[in-house]
Amino acid sequence: MVLHIYGLLIGLGIWLGIELAGKVQKQLTTFHKTYQHISLDQLLLWLAIPAVVGARVYHVIDYWVYYQEDLAKILYLWQGGLGIFGAIFGGLLGLLLYLWYSKQISLFLYSSDILVFALPLAQAVGRLGNFYNQELFGPPSTLPWAIFIPLAKRPVELINFTHFHPLFAYEALLNLVLLGVLWWQSKYKHKIGFFTAIYFFGYGLIRFSLEFLRLDPWRLGVLTTGQWMSLVFIASGIVLLWRRR
Repeated sequence: MVLHIYGLLIGLGIWLGIELAGKVQKQLTTFHKTYQHISLDQLLLWLAIPAVVGARVYHVIDYWVYYQEDLAKILYLWQGGLGIFGAIFGGLLGLLLYLWYSKQISLFLYSSDILVFALPLAQAVGRLGNFYNQELFGPPSTLPWAIFIPLAKRPVELINFTHFHPLFAYEALLNLVLLGVLWWQSKYKHKIGFFTAIYFFGYGLIRFSLEFLRLDPWRLGVLTTGQWMSLVFIASGIVLLWRRR
């Protein structure tokens, strides 16, 4: 039996994230009783497939030059390749469908406030899968924490370099910092949507900054697609904070 470490780490990250979200839900319920009406089990059922599909579609579009050579590889999820922006938008679609179907659309921000605690933890653990697959590394580096990348995994134009920035590790650590901020603020009473806004703003800022270290990113004009998406996240966080002030 082939053990697909990447998939296991993604699954572990999601499980840990959901466990944390359950604990946070109890904490937030002490401030707003409506949080107790959120069913995390039901949410997970409705979010899982749209999130995975969205993540894969985003990644395939990002690396279309690679996948157009062999379309069957689009289905090889165990080889890595999930875009977090696609996962978030897919998950949001699943959340909206669930709340619409269950006639609980008014609980959207209550639900997202809980779920955003799961995201940075799941992302941080999932990034370990990038290390296993030797992917998501940045430009060549001589820093002490630079990682060795095997010859077969290096871009052709950088084949003579051996060590590179561990971009996946940077994002994992910054996600844990963001989680720390969310956890710290969960001890205080805030208006509904506050945690959603903090996550969107925080992750948008993280991703916008790290995109400068991406190798051969998908570009739209002067910025990478990831940076444009990050700006949408940052703007969404600011607007939500302003409207909830």
